[in-house]
Amino acid sequence: MAADADALLTAAHQTEGKVYLYDGSPRWLYMAVDTHGSSNDNVICQLETRGGGTVTIGSFRLQGGYGAWGSPDPIAASQVTGARLTTMNGTVLATASFTTSS
Repeated sequence: MAADADALLTAAHQTEGKVYLYDGSPRWLYMAVDTHGSSNDNVICQLETRGGGTVTIGSFRLQGGYGAWGSPDPIAASQVTGARLTTMNGTVLATASFTTSS
């Protein structure tokens, strides 16, 4: 059972939050976001897979630029290479990269 965490970073390398991925039983994902703004928008959490695909895990609403959300993770952590936070129209706000631990 391994847990991994990484910072959500914008293209300008500004930290926008953190993503936690737990590969125990049950597997889960938790995302905490702080956009340093006043956004009240809905955002989407996606996982990037080792095979190059993207899986949408769910969406949640930011309040005053802040938000947190958790979900069961349908993908084994060994198959996840990253996570991303996007707007509802698909614009990437921030990304995180996971390293595989042995």
